[in-house]
Amino acid sequence: MTRRRPPTETGRERTRTDGPTRASDDNGGDTTRTAGSRDPGLYADRLAKEIAAEHALVAARMTWNLSFQGLLFTAMAFALGQQPGGTLPDRLALLIYLLPRLGIAVALLSAVGVLAAYLQINRLKRIWHSRTDEFEAVAPRPFSPGWGSAMGRLPPAGITVALIWCWTALLL
Repeated sequence: MTRRRPPTETGRERTRTDGPTRASDDNGGDTTRTAGSRDPGLYADRLAKEIAAEHALVAARMTWNLSFQGLLFTAMAFALGQQPGGTLPDRLALLIYLLPRLGIAVALLSAVGVLAAYLQINRLKRIWHSRTDEFEAVAPRPFSPGWGSAMGRLPPAGITVALIWCWTALLL
């Protein structure tokens, strides 16, 4: 996405892009610069977009996790309801043995993916904080300060821990 910006002091038109940009130096040659190195508004916008993308990944990973967990819990309930007179056929016993372990594995893998997104968000927030005055003069902060941010991270962690606890209880 490219947005036109007013001409610079030298009369050249600047464009706003989502990636590295090309600018002509005074001698007519091209010099490549990283987007935002001179434009704090552009850099702040890019950080905000990256933080939003990481939050979208957290949401997607939790959706996958909860969808799969729902399928596993349904299969487990079905398998437990099929116990004929206290003896289990071998395949049913294997299913009851595997489902909780699979549920724990999926929850742990989801937790790793969510943690990776949060580590990236923390890295992006450190970049923002290193230039707070410069960025907040041209763009709103793309994350909650302090406890607001920490409290927003609790649901994915809490849900994953609860799922692991439920599956562990079924193993016992």
